[in-house]
Amino acid sequence: EADVWGRVRDTANASELEYDASGADYAAARLAIAGRSAQAWFNLIEARLQFELAQRNLENQNRALRLTERRFRSGLTTSADVRISRSSVASAEAALASRQQQQTASSRAIEILLRDYPQAQLEASRDLPELPPLPGLPNPEGMLVRRPDLIAAERRMAAQGLRVDIAQKALLPRLTLSADGNLQAGDISELFDIDALVGTILANLVAPIYQAGALKAEVKRNEAVLRQQVENYASTVLTAYLEVENALDAEQRLAEREAALRVALEEADQAVVRLERQYSQGLVNILQVLDAQSRAINAEGALISARKERLANRVRLHLALGGGSYGAPASIAAAP
Repeated sequence: EADVWGRVRDTANASELEYDASGADYAAARLAIAGRSAQAWFNLIEARLQFELAQRNLENQNRALRLTERRFRSGLTTSADVRISRSSVASAEAALASRQQQQTASSRAIEILLRDYPQAQLEASRDLPELPPLPGLPNPEGMLVRRPDLIAAERRMAAQGLRVDIAQKALLPRLTLSADGNLQAGDISELFDIDALVGTILANLVAPIYQAGALKAEVKRNEAVLRQQVENYASTVLTAYLEVENALDAEQRLAEREAALRVALEEADQAVVRLERQYSQGLVNILQVLDAQSRAINAEGALISARKERLANRVRLHLALGGGSYGAPASIAAAP
């Protein structure tokens, strides 16, 4: 076919753009797996820290129970205090069992991502990593050329624009020459038959006219799909900016939350030390001690969760900005 109007060239270019979009989809899948793996690892570390905190809490409750029982035997307190302490020990045991379950579930979750049998044997790190300062962020244009989903949406939108051109050019006459490779004696002579050659060309030229209704409908269909692709691209871009803005806002708020929880934990620990001393001297009741211990445990648990959430948010920000090398493989980065 003589590519008089560029229809064949547009078809090839559209296929190249679809190929690039598929490469971006692959990069997006790699990036998503990397992000999920990082999140699962941080969840496992958090679960371990929460389990260890529950163990310490149980030890503290048992120590308080022993102290209360000694005071009861000495006639310094009532049996109600002993029962309250026993209730606190039982509650701590229940919390410990729940934390153990969360730890094993978190371990199995990351084992599944690593394609290991989920035996809950993966050991987490001793502590959550410390966050480095947030580096300088790329400009918005940089994000548009790094995020795989934006690359894929842009390539598909461009490919659909070419398909609109292809559908419009299908209304124009085509000039095609064909040979089946099995020439007969009479076939060669027909090559020099001007009337036969003109008739063949005219048949090819008028063929689109008889399909005008279907071809025009195909143009409208492709134009509608193009409008859909444009809206999809706009939605993807706005979603990308939304994710970046939310992650940046959370970066500051979560830092403030972590700082406040550190103060709360420090004050709660000091209160526990003083109240335990005062309880041994008979100056306060067991409820005050247990309340202070509960506040300290809750503050430390919340601090662990806040630290993990800051790490998770940093991962979300990394993904929102395109994910570095995961979001820009060589085949995509080299695309025009």
